[in-house]
Amino acid sequence: YLVLETWNVGFARMNFQALLAGGFPPAVTMLPRLEFGRYIADPFILSTAPVLRLLVEDFNYFECGRISEVTVRDPLGVPEANIEARLVSRYHLSYPFLFREGGSTYCLPECYQSNASLLYRYESGALVPVAELLSDARATDGTIVFHDGLYWLFCGLEDDIDQVNLYLFFSDALTGDWSPHPLNPVKTDVRSSRSAGPIVKLNGELFRPAQDCSQSYGYGLSINRIIRLSTTAFEESV
Repeated sequence: YLVLETWNVGFARMNFQALLAGGFPPAVTMLPRLEFGRYIADPFILSTAPVLRLLVEDFNYFECGRISEVTVRDPLGVPEANIEARLVSRYHLSYPFLFREGGSTYCLPECYQSNASLLYRYESGALVPVAELLSDARATDGTIVFHDGLYWLFCGLEDDIDQVNLYLFFSDALTGDWSPHPLNPVKTDVRSSRSAGPIVKLNGELFRPAQDCSQSYGYGLSINRIIRLSTTAFEESV
């Protein structure tokens, strides 16, 4: 028999501090399922008003994954979604990490099959290439945060057990030269290494969501408190 793994995007309203305290989210509202063999995953928020807009991995088992924009009306009620492709490649695309910098919105999608990590700027519904951040690196789920005057890029490397090992790079300029952390891989733990979304800044502290892949890929979510982050040290705790 044939089994196709299907993912989807859901919504729940919850305070992040309550999540850190061990609370569980309320009932989750899911988007309608797509046609057979197609799903969306890896949601990142573009805007919340007047409607919710996301960038997602738009996957079709009969084609390569692409990056699409999803416009959602009434996400916590009876949600309706409009999906439009924004970035298509002959390589699989996923995890369209978004962040804001200097009034612009940037996207760093995963595209490890191309052996490159290309940074894009989001402009009026288009993703415009800006720079290649890591060359000759099969980076997965790249996640950037600016902290203490440096840019930090957390990722896995597809050819080095990316569900287990966490790699870290840093740069003093977003499009400048990125240096590998001397402790790479800075963490080895199948329960809390692989990136799972943007790093949250709360009360002067950094919290890094990560996948728990101990049972299977995407089995669960861990949130790590970053304790030390410098060019010579790294430490975090779940």
